[in-house]
Amino acid sequence: MHRYTYKDMYGRVCRLANALEGLGVERGDAVGTLAWNHFQHGEIYFSVPCMGAVLHTLNLRLFRDHLIHQIKQAEDKIIFLDYTEIPAVEAIKDKIPSVKAFVIMMTEDKLPKTKLSPVYSYEDLIGKFLPEYSWPDMDENTPAALLYTTATTGMPKGCLYSHRMLYLDYLSALAVDAGYHVSEKDTIICLAPMYHVLGWGYTYLCQLCGANQVYTGIHPTVQDFCNLVQNERVTHMCGVPTVLTDILAAQEKGKIDFSTLLYVMSSGSLATIPEIKGYAKLGIHVLQPWGMTETGPLACMNFVRSDDWETLSEKQKFEKMTRNGYISPGVEWKVVTPDGRDVKWDGKEAGELLVRGPWLVNEYFKDPRRSAETWKAGWMHTKDVVTVDETGCIKIVDRLGDMIKSGGEWISSVDIESLLMQHPQVAKACVVAVPHPRWEQRPYAFVVPKDEFKEKIRGEDIRNFLKDKVARFWIPDVIEFVDQIPETAVGKFDKRLLRQRVAEK
Repeated sequence: MHRYTYKDMYGRVCRLANALEGLGVERGDAVGTLAWNHFQHGEIYFSVPCMGAVLHTLNLRLFRDHLIHQIKQAEDKIIFLDYTEIPAVEAIKDKIPSVKAFVIMMTEDKLPKTKLSPVYSYEDLIGKFLPEYSWPDMDENTPAALLYTTATTGMPKGCLYSHRMLYLDYLSALAVDAGYHVSEKDTIICLAPMYHVLGWGYTYLCQLCGANQVYTGIHPTVQDFCNLVQNERVTHMCGVPTVLTDILAAQEKGKIDFSTLLYVMSSGSLATIPEIKGYAKLGIHVLQPWGMTETGPLACMNFVRSDDWETLSEKQKFEKMTRNGYISPGVEWKVVTPDGRDVKWDGKEAGELLVRGPWLVNEYFKDPRRSAETWKAGWMHTKDVVTVDETGCIKIVDRLGDMIKSGGEWISSVDIESLLMQHPQVAKACVVAVPHPRWEQRPYAFVVPKDEFKEKIRGEDIRNFLKDKVARFWIPDVIEFVDQIPETAVGKFDKRLLRQRVAEK
């Protein structure tokens, strides 16, 4: 366990900046990190961009070729890595010629054996330098961080953030209702990996508002998360729905004390009614934001308006909390049909969400072809299909490519998944489109039963549950019970892999 103040951290950040200069890092150079959520990683978040270099966070779950692609495209000069990631970097060291040194973290001064060279121990390295540094003046548009999207097809796409973009995004995140609901009174734990959109901004946001921050460490478990919330008296927790649901189950089973927890921010995919109800029973409010790597990340936040809170029933409140919410102040947006017409604000008609704004990326790093496919006439085409209600609240109903077209009618895989998750015997569910000779496509459901109902639940139970909740043609033709559903590197269900599995049967 490592515990220190922001004042202590500042001295170490200065030491690291001096060390980076000693290793030859100059303004504009990219510095890569391949690491879990811990205090040393957080120090790099400040030293690198504040000295004028570019922080490049690498995804721990990347395929080998994707890792090589990112490092080569970014031209990383130094890579900081956890000792657990040494084998992965050793396997590609001859493919990344731009890297001039490797720094191993989360170890004592003694380095583990490695083929990497030259190699340094993080603690030994920064210990040789002074805890003061003369920070340079920089233009606000100076590049600060380089992040890559999770690729479902092709190589990951880079998004280059400037200091101005980060600052504006985090100011928006500090807004009361439209933001993250955090202040200096809070103790915050972010379960999202720091490589995913800079840990959703919490590493910077906590310092900006003076909140306490709890890091999860290397290879954390659900039980680790629960213990940290209880022992550190966490007030604000964020993560993807799959992890938050697992935590809720562990808390209920172990009677872990969550009494200090006020907010849970559920992002990456839509929060479910059982998730929202489960935390509500503990007096915890679930926030539902929307964003992408391209949006910095925050572009939208769900909150139940004060007038609605007074008039809506509990059921209506829970339903509204599963929506993505209201676009952040400063972000322009519109929702259009395939023929370019604005959708009706009736909560029913769906279209693609288009956005632009002062902290949103407007091109992919060194990738003009795919930039042209995403940004058209000044708007970013998100590929998220949404509805808008009469108050301007948006709800994602699917992704372009994940919508199911059956017999000429559209079916939302997201809505079916949300209903499946409300079945009392279901733990997780994912729905994909599969080809059909007559109807073009049909929904195919993968369902993970709760432990106590495995071998007991039947497909007919699921269909009977759905039949009075959706149109008959929305009910999946196949309901396959599985022990687990594969996930992407950022915790979303991997629908591409699931479609491939069905095709191979």
